[in-house]
Amino acid sequence: MNIDVRSINSSDRITLEQLYASYLKELHPARSQFPTEWISNIYTQALAGQRCLWLAFVEDNAIGFVDFKIMPCFPGSSQKYAMVFDFYIVPSQRRYGYGSQLARFVLEEIRQQNASSVELNVLPENKTAMDFWQSLGFNLRHYTLEMFVSDFKSG
Repeated sequence: MNIDVRSINSSDRITLEQLYASYLKELHPARSQFPTEWISNIYTQALAGQRCLWLAFVEDNAIGFVDFKIMPCFPGSSQKYAMVFDFYIVPSQRRYGYGSQLARFVLEEIRQQNASSVELNVLPENKTAMDFWQSLGFNLRHYTLEMFVSDFKSG
């Protein structure tokens, strides 16, 4: 079965909030509250055309979303790249090829907008996501290290 993909519209706020809540709960199971202001900001930017936020549907049921943006490689550059910020398929709809279909829609849009590359982040413990993206041709390029300043021990 094929998915239908479309940009969000002004009536999609509740659907998007529900999908993001499910996504964030999966990423951070111990967390009980999620940044609704952050989700609202993404939604507002997408409605204003400042980023691409697409919903994926199977038989009129929202099963996932992707949030991405195409931008210049550096200020003033005509060369562009794409950044995929968030990509999600609800757990009950995985392993049916819907994620691959959604990724292909995004990659085709990126190609049509003449971006030269695509970047995304995967959590190191998320082997399933790493395998998924590598199966589409993505390669590990660099590691990002993080430390909370409150954990810094001076001296």
